[in-house]
Amino acid sequence: LELRRAAKKALGFETQKSIKRLKELQQSSPTPPTKSSTKKLNAATRNLSLVKAVSVDLLASVSLRRLGVKHTGVGNDPLTNLPPDSDAEGVKKIVERCIGNNTFKKVMDELNVKIVEVRKREMERSEAPKSKKGKKRAREDRKVTGSEWSKGYQGQQGVFLNLNGSGEDSDGDEDEGGGKRVSQYGPNAFEDGDDEWANVTSKKNRKGQRARQAKAKAVAARKRGEKWDSSVNWRAKKEKEEEVKDALDMLKENRLVFNQGVRVKHGVVESLSYERGMVMKVYESYDDNMERVLRVEVYSPNNSGKGIVYIRGDTDLREVLGPHVDELLLPENEEEMFHHIAHKRMKIAEGLWNEDTEVYEKNDDMFTVILTRNRLFKHTKMTPLGVGGEKDEEENRDKLIDRRAFRGRKLLRKAIKVSGILLQVQVFEIMPKDSTENDAPTLRFLAYDPATGNKTMLEVPGECVEELIVKERKELITDISNRYAMADEMCNHLRLLFPRGMPPELVMNWSKGGDHGMEDDEASKSKRPAEEKNKRSHDLLMRAGVNLQHLDGHVSYDAIVSVFVHKDVENALRVNIYVPRISESCEVAVTEHEQKKVLNGRKAITYPRGEPIQTALGNVVKCLKLHIQDDLKIAKKKNLIATFVHSEGKPWKAAYSRLETDDPIVNRPVGQGGVVFIPADTRGDLVLRRGIKVSNVEVIVSVSSRGAGESPGHGLVFEAYDPVSAVTTVLHVVAGELSRLVNGREDVWEEDRVLETVELLLNRLVLERGPVGHLVMKLDRTVLPDLFATEEEKEEKRALEEEEDRLAMDDIVDFEEEGGGGSFEQPLMADLENTTSRRVMAGPLGHVGSTTVIPGKVVYKQ
Repeated sequence: LELRRAAKKALGFETQKSIKRLKELQQSSPTPPTKSSTKKLNAATRNLSLVKAVSVDLLASVSLRRLGVKHTGVGNDPLTNLPPDSDAEGVKKIVERCIGNNTFKKVMDELNVKIVEVRKREMERSEAPKSKKGKKRAREDRKVTGSEWSKGYQGQQGVFLNLNGSGEDSDGDEDEGGGKRVSQYGPNAFEDGDDEWANVTSKKNRKGQRARQAKAKAVAARKRGEKWDSSVNWRAKKEKEEEVKDALDMLKENRLVFNQGVRVKHGVVESLSYERGMVMKVYESYDDNMERVLRVEVYSPNNSGKGIVYIRGDTDLREVLGPHVDELLLPENEEEMFHHIAHKRMKIAEGLWNEDTEVYEKNDDMFTVILTRNRLFKHTKMTPLGVGGEKDEEENRDKLIDRRAFRGRKLLRKAIKVSGILLQVQVFEIMPKDSTENDAPTLRFLAYDPATGNKTMLEVPGECVEELIVKERKELITDISNRYAMADEMCNHLRLLFPRGMPPELVMNWSKGGDHGMEDDEASKSKRPAEEKNKRSHDLLMRAGVNLQHLDGHVSYDAIVSVFVHKDVENALRVNIYVPRISESCEVAVTEHEQKKVLNGRKAITYPRGEPIQTALGNVVKCLKLHIQDDLKIAKKKNLIATFVHSEGKPWKAAYSRLETDDPIVNRPVGQGGVVFIPADTRGDLVLRRGIKVSNVEVIVSVSSRGAGESPGHGLVFEAYDPVSAVTTVLHVVAGELSRLVNGREDVWEEDRVLETVELLLNRLVLERGPVGHLVMKLDRTVLPDLFATEEEKEEKRALEEEEDRLAMDDIVDFEEEGGGGSFEQPLMADLENTTSRRVMAGPLGHVGSTTVIPGKVVYKQ
């Protein structure tokens, strides 16, 4: 009956699928129908007719034959005895599809287990010793021939069949009695492939075998000291072990707590999802930590698909339920809770999620169940940091907060220094109010140290607020609108307590503050000896005054810097910076990775004590840049912030940065005439690269155009590298300055004359060394002023000089004729021994102006 009921369900499921497929094709079929659509409609119609041709009796007969509990004989397979006009192959496919249905397969598996148990009992009964009357009947039965035996047992006899549904024997070997081989499945289960009514004879034991076995067991029992009688069939009495189940083991077993039909959304995208009826089962159990585990199974009756999801623990359950539904956690509302999860918090995604491809891969038997979860926050939730009061309550209205009523109302958030450490402090007003004179509220202080990541909390009653706020300012307590000012006033009384080997604790000194009270008696004084007090901390690595630059690089600050070994972050440094000018301090942690970037792959603490580690720490501290921000809540309040900034470059820059000088380090190109290109690191086509000696410095000079493919007359980039000091300087010369350097000539920038022009410009190159060792490069127009003069200009200048010499001689002759100052019998000549002027070769030979006279004191003689 159970098998027929399952067969009926499987046939009904196949019928529904065929009808649904036929309707979909009819609705989507175009007008007029195409050849392809007509072919699909005919196939769907044929499939529906084949499903209707399969009866429940046919499916049940095939199933019983495969289970081996129904004898059909050779050639009597129901699938081979179909009517001639039926499609045998099509019917076989439908039958196989029904047998493969999950529900039908489950029923067959259960029946198979039961059948195996029955056959085992039959086998044990056949091996049991028989009475005299039974033995006599067995001997008479063995004398009966095969035909007589078949006459005596008319009708179908249950036989076992192999997996392919036939009754053929795999080997057909005969036993010692001449009968067919007994099947491995036990008595009355024979694999007969030739004769429908075969002569069956069971194999017997040897004579006296049972007696010898019983005697051996009796002897073994006597050796063990057990009591036994003279019967050869004696057996030791077995003690029944009562299985006592542990209560913990019982809790770990799955218990069905919910089994109902629900409607669940299908689809991951909210706008494209739709609801569909599903069957949901929930099994409850407990794990080793006594956490409640809910196993949710969702079954689809449309395609027999199934999905499983787990909810582990109370926290996970609360996150699945979401906010504003805490009443569903009560035991009496458990059924409503599961309906809420199915309707509001559950989605179905077709297929199974693939981690590699990150897509849902289609699967006919399984689908993915997705549960919407909200993060569960503690009642000490501080975020969002930038809002408070009613805005904070509005932002957290739909957040899932544990013990929401205990969170309170946020009054204030500010960054303040507490006992010399910069903290971010938030103040909450929590309920209920204390019965004090002015009904002062209870306050909760949450402090966070950004340098160490340490969090601490302090709650003070209304008595503390009443005591610490002076009487003249009691309106801060009585007037609710002054809650912000009251919280700000209470923050001034915060202190940090530093217990040995523990993180700092936030305290507030008032009369009932316990060990942190305001009384300063002998008992409260420190018991540490003076030697220990004066002993320097082993964690302190350096304390020195350092000039730190602003983040923008325009200004600098004189600061007192203390460097400690960081206790919470491995291989890190804790740097405390105090700027006396603004009376503000801050702390920053320098990680191991940041130290290695500055110190060429080494950590600061690996340097020996003394000058080596002081120098290494100085290099690290120089990378800290400061900037100041105005406090948004408190007027005239400044917040000091330190940032680690390390510029990648050559090692010599770090050495130069330690020099105390007012001149900033040149880290950008110099522009001829104060103008540089944008971007500053522009490079074009290389025109010339040569090693020359400029201003007694041997450098490698590279000259390139401003941009790739541009004419050198549009701008040049000069780059000089000193290999001795590893210093590089760059000079940008724009088009206007180049025009003035070449006397406005355009012909010098022709393609065949560019190289010659650049070589001539190198003669005007001047290098000067700056105060911190950097190079300053420029092109001096006063060097070789006639370097780019034309032939006409040179002739005019030569004629002008000759005319000036002639006029000078005429003046001398006129002066002598007038008798002034005596006569000049001989022309005046320069006294080279007493003259300080000197000639310098400043250019190539053959060019006008290559010999330059550096003026000095000139002495003439007659």
